[in-house]
Amino acid sequence: MRPGVRSLAIAAALACLSCPLAWGDTSKVTLAGDALSEELASVISDALPEEDAPVSAFQARRQADRAADIALRVLNSRAYFAADVTARAINTNPLSAELMIEPGPQFTLSSVSIRYTEPQAGQPSQNEILADIDIAPGDIAFPKAINAAQKDITALLREKGYAFADTPRREAIGDRSAGTLEVIYVITPGPKVALGNVKYPDGIRTKPTWLGRLEGFNPGEIYTPSALSQFNSRLASTRLFDLASASLADTPRETLPDGREVYDVITTLDERKRNTIATGVSLSTDRGLGATIELERRNFSRRGDSISADLTIAQLERALGLKWDRPHEFGFGRNLTFGAAFAEEETDAFDSLTLDLRAGVEVERTPQVNFAFGLEAAQVRETVRLSQRTADAADRDITLANVYVAGQRDQSDSRLDPKRGWRADLRLEPTAAFGDSDANFLRTVGQVRGYLPFGQAERTVLAGRLRLGSAFGASLSDLPSDRRYYSGGGGSVRGFAFQAIGPRTDDGEPLGGRSLAEASLELRWAAWGRVGLVGFVDAGSVSQSELGFEDVRTGAGFGVRYQTAAGPIRADIAVPVDRSDFDDPVQIYLSIGQAF
Repeated sequence: MRPGVRSLAIAAALACLSCPLAWGDTSKVTLAGDALSEELASVISDALPEEDAPVSAFQARRQADRAADIALRVLNSRAYFAADVTARAINTNPLSAELMIEPGPQFTLSSVSIRYTEPQAGQPSQNEILADIDIAPGDIAFPKAINAAQKDITALLREKGYAFADTPRREAIGDRSAGTLEVIYVITPGPKVALGNVKYPDGIRTKPTWLGRLEGFNPGEIYTPSALSQFNSRLASTRLFDLASASLADTPRETLPDGREVYDVITTLDERKRNTIATGVSLSTDRGLGATIELERRNFSRRGDSISADLTIAQLERALGLKWDRPHEFGFGRNLTFGAAFAEEETDAFDSLTLDLRAGVEVERTPQVNFAFGLEAAQVRETVRLSQRTADAADRDITLANVYVAGQRDQSDSRLDPKRGWRADLRLEPTAAFGDSDANFLRTVGQVRGYLPFGQAERTVLAGRLRLGSAFGASLSDLPSDRRYYSGGGGSVRGFAFQAIGPRTDDGEPLGGRSLAEASLELRWAAWGRVGLVGFVDAGSVSQSELGFEDVRTGAGFGVRYQTAAGPIRADIAVPVDRSDFDDPVQIYLSIGQAF
């Protein structure tokens, strides 16, 4: 090593050894000032970062200067616009940085006013605008509130029809001695806008006359942002387009005598492919392996409708269903549906062949509230047990005709995986049966589900479910097999086989019942990443009376959830708490979606 280099290395080593106590030490700038309140000092101190302890006066001064900039920003954010902050280095051992702070007065608003750049008759008055914003004379002049009011004024004018309104700047005049601030918002209102005609792209398959049912406004109405926002949402909800947007034209179509300008609404629509194929698989120890496939063709008649066919092949069921949905047939949110299904079921309780035809109207009052009503007819050939006292089964041909009324309210935060809120639904089916069963009865079923998050980052959810049903007006033997109530399985009471809960014949065959009660409680925990863990308890009862809670059975277990874009994949293992001779010791369920 050359002498010069050796001398430099030794000097550097000695410099490091001379300040070993500074390595890893951190400090904060100290605050001082006779008028500085404890509360304000705490706010400023919380905003200052931890920094390495200074090892020279120069470093201490630089640290103090950085802290002064932060302190001034904090003081200004709290309306101390005349604050005086002095940064200095304290030449003691150890070195430190200090701020001397004189906050001065906390400014209040002496006046708030507006000024139009283009004053015209009919524009909202100053009192109209100021009445709807959240600042007023006498308030503390918080910059955040002043900035928010500037945006609120623009939004308010646009809601009043001034589609191109802007509040590009504000003027502030301060009185340092009085500690007050005068704020003037300068407004560029633009013209008041009336909506013209909606223009749809040429060459799209969907008929513009049908799209017109989604508009929600008429030509000549005053523009509001909510009108266009609602129209955009309705276009997207049709599921017909990969891209759908509606906005005002770039130039007005005409100017009316009162000065309003008429702008057409221009839509941009990129239609989706019309065909979709979806498949699904389910597996459980009680129902075995099942598979479904669904084909859907959208916009069949160019009116936003869809025709779908679904095929189910499972151990206990084979079914083919057809459905024709005609959305907004009677105006927006009033949909017409037609359906037909052929199903063959072979369960422990009954065997049946069913042909079902139905037509109904679905009404969506809001995204959270909807109801439906309609007519249904079915032809059923079944083999069913009629009595608890005998194992004899009867072959019956029954014709069923019923109306149905159903309602649902969904206040949860997600359709696929809710974590907060609640859902409730109710369905009533007055039914007449003809043929080998001659009975009139009312079938009802209702359910309430709730979701409550808690814990760190609300990663744990307590979920509960209560389901009740009853059939009034017919004996158990007169009820067709698919109108009776059954319980047990992955969709009701886990730990029990499908239809395993309820009355049985002398040789142990399920009978079904005239009433049902089920309850579930789950604790869902988002363990890590996409993986969640679940513990649950289910209980259920099926009774031969119209209202009964006989022989309540309970199951418990745990499960794993894996989150996907289509909802969680669910795997549950459960055991019957009060196992009978008819119950297996363990049941396993694999499906898509939460249990409820």
